Amino acid sequence: LDCNPEEWNCNGGWNPYEMFIGTDSCGEDGLVLGVVLPYAEVELTCECGNPRTNPYAFSYEGTIDEGLPFDEKVTAIKQAIMTFGPVWTTVHAGTTPFLAYSGGIFNYKPASGGIDHAVVIEGWDDTRGNGVWILRNSWSNLWGDDGYMYIEYDSSLVGSYTDVMSYAGSPNGSIQVTLEPAA
Repeated sequence: LDCNPEEWNCNGGWNPYEMFIGTDSCGEDGLVLGVVLPYAEVELTCECGNPRTNPYAFSYEGTIDEGLPFDEKVTAIKQAIMTFGPVWTTVHAGTTPFLAYSGGIFNYKPASGGIDHAVVIEGWDDTRGNGVWILRNSWSNLWGDDGYMYIEYDSSLVGSYTDVMSYAGSPNGSIQVTLEPAA
C-alpha cells in the first residue's frame, strides 16, 4: 500500500504485476518482504531512503483465458501453479459467508454480484469436497484458517481472472508454500 507507484490503497487495485515488475515510489525493484515492512492494514507514508532488500521480483507470464471451459480452466490454473508458483486471481467476496469463513471447505454460489476481491491461489487438493483451491487472503491470519481458505473450484466465482507470474530471486523460480491440513 505504502510505496506502490499506482497509488492503490485499501479501497482496491487490480493486477499486482503492474506494480512489481517496475520500480516502486522509491525507485526500488522487487517485492518488499513482510518482515521488512509489515502490512499495517492502513496506508502509511512511503519512507524512501531506508535500506531494504527486495529479493523477489515478478515477471508477468500471462493471463489464463477467461473463456476456457470450466474443467480446462481448472487444469490450466493447476499447471500454472506447478510451473510458476502461486497465481493471482479474483473472487466474489462481498457476501457474509465469505467474510465469516473460519475453516472447512467453502462452497457458496452467490445469486448475484460480481468479482470484487483479489486473492492468491497457492495450491489445490482434489481429495477434499469436489476439489478445492488453497486460497490465501490479505485479511491477516485472523481471517479464515490462519489467513487461508479451502474453496471449491466453482465457488464464489473464484478464478474468474487469473494472472500468472514468476518470481525472480527465488532459488527455483517460485516460492514454495506448505499448508498443514485443518484438524
